[in-house]
Amino acid sequence: DESMLEFMERHFTASNQDMSRPDNLHRVFLGSFSHQDFGHLMGNMTMLLVLGSRLHEFLGRARFMALYLLGSAGGTLATQW
Repeated sequence: DESMLEFMERHFTASNQDMSRPDNLHRVFLGSFSHQDFGHLMGNMTMLLVLGSRLHEFLGRARFMALYLLGSAGGTLATQW
């Protein structure tokens, strides 16, 4: 049986060697849903609620989603180099 941590490391986290394989491209986006601990998750959710609701209202649904996904990919890729 696989532990939750092993599952997260295998499917959600990113490393330089993982990014070079096309079958691991999903990790570019899923890495942003992996959090160090509960406090980290709550901090992110609080900021998303406070700033995200205003941005969503200003940008609209499609542009907000594009910004969120590009930010997710950019953040994951920035940690790789």
